[in-house]
Amino acid sequence: MTRRRLRFALAVTLLFFCVHLVLDADALAQGTAPPALGTVSLVAGADTLALDAGTLTLRAASPALGAAPPAPGAALLVAGTSPPALGAAPLSAGTDTLSEPGFPDGWWAPTIGPGKGHWDLRVGVHAWTDHIELRNLRLRGLIDLGPGLRALAVVRSNSDVAGITTVAPRIDELYLEKYGYYTRGAHRLSLSLRLGVLRYLRFPYPDIISTFDQVPGIADLQGTHPTGYGGLVATAEYEHASGLGAHFTAIKWGFGYPGRHDLIEGYGFYRTQLGPLDLELRAGILALRPEPLGKGAPGYNVYLGYRDPEWQAGVLYEKLQGQPVRTGVMVRFAFPHSGQSQPITGNPWRPDGHFHGSYLSVSIPAARFAEAAGRVALDYTRAPQGIAFEIPLAKGSFGMHGELPPPQGAQLVGEIHAERVTTYWQNGQSRNYYEHVTGQWGETGDPALDVVVVEGPWYLQLEALVSPNMLTPSQLREWERQRQGPAQLAQPVVYQFYRSVREPVAD
Repeated sequence: MTRRRLRFALAVTLLFFCVHLVLDADALAQGTAPPALGTVSLVAGADTLALDAGTLTLRAASPALGAAPPAPGAALLVAGTSPPALGAAPLSAGTDTLSEPGFPDGWWAPTIGPGKGHWDLRVGVHAWTDHIELRNLRLRGLIDLGPGLRALAVVRSNSDVAGITTVAPRIDELYLEKYGYYTRGAHRLSLSLRLGVLRYLRFPYPDIISTFDQVPGIADLQGTHPTGYGGLVATAEYEHASGLGAHFTAIKWGFGYPGRHDLIEGYGFYRTQLGPLDLELRAGILALRPEPLGKGAPGYNVYLGYRDPEWQAGVLYEKLQGQPVRTGVMVRFAFPHSGQSQPITGNPWRPDGHFHGSYLSVSIPAARFAEAAGRVALDYTRAPQGIAFEIPLAKGSFGMHGELPPPQGAQLVGEIHAERVTTYWQNGQSRNYYEHVTGQWGETGDPALDVVVVEGPWYLQLEALVSPNMLTPSQLREWERQRQGPAQLAQPVVYQFYRSVREPVAD
């Protein structure tokens, strides 16, 4: 028993050390030199700590989220000065007013520039009174290949549920994606075509009901059956500013996955806000939750929830043909940043064409906990029982300035806003990775522009649980015993585009 308690104490100590190290990186790294363009650095090392500290320093000197805009006549930001705070309204290129990120009219295929991208390396830890084990060592990343074209990958060290000593790389995700958006007035069409192996279906930016989607599990690691989706996955969504729309996701199976083709989702929807209440409805072909995933059935579901400036919560009711009634509960946290307060808003796209909803900012304890938990992917698991968390080992970028200022004299001419997400299964293992584009402003398509990436912290964005039982007092214990659902981590990101300005030549 003494040995078990010692292992448990060591696990808890390691966890809090990791949280402290990540949250206090700015204080630990004052005065260290930042890495050069394209260099790789250890997260726990002085270079990355200096980089993080520099970012925080820049943000501290920037206008806070929600702060008053600069006076008319303000010039474009110049390299070497502080960029806008993450989520703050940027200066429009060539103007003296503020603009909000949105979607441009017509077709838009986002790109940060061919050959530009990022990666990170993380390892999972699972601990309880009787064990401490490393697991799920994985490398994940993204590379831009051109307008609306990118490749994403998640590669784990082996196929073992626990342990990293065996070196036999296994692909969790590896695919090409061609995607884009067409916006005209109150209408938007979002299209995505993914070829390869993936474990995350949501596109475009998920509505509330999508947060209840079942996450592919670990049956493939246990030798039971394949999990995830392999082949050609096509997704299309039409949305009207009234809240009405339609969504389709189909798959042509391949890459060793059984089956020919399936319509996973094909439904109409309605999304709206009634004061502080959120209402979403779907009817049509909805995704089945029992594994193996990848099939749909006729049915409907309804979400009703309440939103506060600092949190969001609601319940789901779902009935599919041949399936028991399922109910769910979702709790979403605001994004902590700078000690300011910004209310949680609805869908990322609204009739005014502006982006809302990802770069949130509060200072309440719950949001600070969400940040601390998200930095190390903290989770409690029941099978096996224990505490799961992750240690970030290394990260890097290529073709970009990281979070360093661009060359002196460059002007900020545009931004692309995005949100990186990952979900983890009930046993606390994260095996997917995606980057949602949530808006842009200004000039972003010229490959000659310098790109600076400004990254917010990873944070615990939401917990969404679903059970094949009703949420009634008599079934509450059974509901909790059979509930499933993902926790979702998110990281807000802004890609800033700078153009070098040559000094005028003297006569």
